[in-house]
Amino acid sequence: MDVTSYTMILVTKLWGLSWAYSDGGKLSKDLTPDQNQRKVVHFPTILEYLAFSYYCCGCMCAPFNEFSDFKNWIDFSGHYKTLPRGISGGLKTLVPVFTKLITGIGCLIVHLIVSVGLGFHTEVVGEKEFANMGSFGFKVYYYFIAMT
Repeated sequence: MDVTSYTMILVTKLWGLSWAYSDGGKLSKDLTPDQNQRKVVHFPTILEYLAFSYYCCGCMCAPFNEFSDFKNWIDFSGHYKTLPRGISGGLKTLVPVFTKLITGIGCLIVHLIVSVGLGFHTEVVGEKEFANMGSFGFKVYYYFIAMT
């Protein structure tokens, strides 16, 4: 990712916030049920605005989420009301988080063993011998593993 990718995501977030704020000034009967659910009636504070604009999950996981959904997630309201919270809730969510972390580290180790340990190197792709090495599918596989 480079700066243009994150800038594109930021533009979509701010554009969505502006439309939701515009919907907040209209009568409920003039809006669709989806617009009524996602409208922003009160303009966010500077802290809410910056948190929405720059929180890390917005650029890593998804290109766009609505401000109202973000606000509900922060406040544990709306359909996030039933999320576990507090010490007991933290323990309920801690085990799945560490399971995913250990799985991710395991996949990274396996990938490093396969790509580096078995000799998948990007320098080979530029050599003349690579053109005669295996089938087209193998070349694509080799290139994919070497590049990652």
